[in-house]
Amino acid sequence: MKKAQAAMNFMFNYGWAILVLAAVVSVLSYLGVFSPGESSVSSCMMGPGFACKNYKSTELMMTLSIINAVYDVSSVSIGFDGDIMECAAASATERVHTDFPETGVKTNKWWFNSTGTIDQGKSLALFTFSGCTLAGYAQSDFIIYYVIEGEEVYHTINGQANLHVE
Repeated sequence: MKKAQAAMNFMFNYGWAILVLAAVVSVLSYLGVFSPGESSVSSCMMGPGFACKNYKSTELMMTLSIINAVYDVSSVSIGFDGDIMECAAASATERVHTDFPETGVKTNKWWFNSTGTIDQGKSLALFTFSGCTLAGYAQSDFIIYYVIEGEEVYHTINGQANLHVE
């Protein structure tokens, strides 16, 4: 009988602790503590080979620069979607290659396509999405298709920008 009593005491003591912990985690989750897209800090992340630089969002526009970090690449296509699909226009300035388009084409994403070579360490462009109605936080997912110089195979990199609207 004493073993059963000890087991019941153990379950009640630790059961309450686990219940309180579950309640705290639930409240924190409800408040958005575990949602990276709703933090007050802006971030831009992507897979290896490319990097984000100089990203910012206001109520009317979003800008970000993407750098080719690893290889000389060609046949680059970048597609942006998410909150920026509400934007009226997309442009690329500070282009590293004249083949890179100045304006994006809007279909299922904002697309920018280039056939020229972009050297390692060079910025592809500064992408600006304007005519937006952004509030709070702006999120953009993007995908980059590219060919490494000397290869014939297309590679894919995904990225995401979660930006606090200033």
